[in-house]
Amino acid sequence: MSTLIHREGPIAAGDTRTAITAQGATAAPGVIKVPPWAHKIVTVIASVGDNTSSGADGGMNYLITISGDGMVEGDQTMLVGASFCDFTTAGDSGFGGMIHESHDVDIDVEPNGIVNLYAEGTLGVLVGLPEFGITIQFQ
Repeated sequence: MSTLIHREGPIAAGDTRTAITAQGATAAPGVIKVPPWAHKIVTVIASVGDNTSSGADGGMNYLITISGDGMVEGDQTMLVGASFCDFTTAGDSGFGGMIHESHDVDIDVEPNGIVNLYAEGTLGVLVGLPEFGITIQFQ
């Protein structure tokens, strides 16, 4: 048996962990509760879209963190991508991140526990307004 759970949302500041809580047209889908039969997260899919409209040179590494009382071994943080902006007065140039990664993982979870998803852009220079999508698969 397997269940996929998805959340999405933006971050608005560098070096700040932001809860990712929306789900498409459902603005407040509620907490992520580990299914009563699940003992592991086996897949993490992450996507990041970035418009590089910061008005300054810079770059960010993108992290996601899975936390909550449903995590047997505590918070789990993973790098899911990076982007940069080379700003000029004539207009933005450089790479606008459009990242999609799927990771096979083996993360123990507590049945009926709560799992929270967070996103973060490190290095302190906000490169545009990154939007994250995170899908986890319980098994």
